[in-house]
Amino acid sequence: MDTKEMMNNEEVMETVEGVMKNSSKTIMTVAAGVGIAAVGFVTYKYAIKPLVAKVKSRKESSNDEEDGEVCFEEVTA
Repeated sequence: MDTKEMMNNEEVMETVEGVMKNSSKTIMTVAAGVGIAAVGFVTYKYAIKPLVAKVKSRKESSNDEEDGEVCFEEVTA
C-alpha cells in the first residue's frame, strides 16, 4: 500500500469514529427523551388522572351537602 493511501484510510477512520461518537450521543438523547415521555404518560394515566377525578368527585359531593340537598339511594335487598 502506498503511504498516501494509508494516510487516507487513517483520515477516513478518524472521521468515521467522530461521526459514530456524535450519532451515539444523539441516539442516547432521543432514547432518554422517549423514556421520559413514556414515564410521564404512564404517571398521568395511572396516577394523576384518577387522583384528579377523585378530588373532583369529593368536591362535588361536598358541594351537594352544603346546598342542603339530601340524596337517598335506594337499597334493594
